[in-house]
Amino acid sequence: MSLGYLEIRLGFTCRGDGQARALSERDLAVRTIHAEAASLRQVEAALRHIREGTFGQCVSCDREIPLKRLQAVPWSPYCVICQEKAEQAGGPAAGEPWEEPLALAS
Repeated sequence: MSLGYLEIRLGFTCRGDGQARALSERDLAVRTIHAEAASLRQVEAALRHIREGTFGQCVSCDREIPLKRLQAVPWSPYCVICQEKAEQAGGPAAGEPWEEPLALAS
């Protein structure tokens, strides 16, 4: 394999494997930072719900989120039923980052 210019599928060129590796590592670091920031937002939202007295209450239907679910995913904003609806509507899966509750059809 030549260490000349490598054409990357993204439409730009880089010089040698070192640059390709650096770009890959940078991409991984950016994705990791994004995921960690999203996790922090989830924890902050759960803490806000604790302060407001609404922790453990589904943000979509206002039903109580079962204790086992909260033990598994303490920052979960949804009960199991609403989580399934959110996933079917293309929303976040359990444990994935979420920003605002989805408007779910009943």
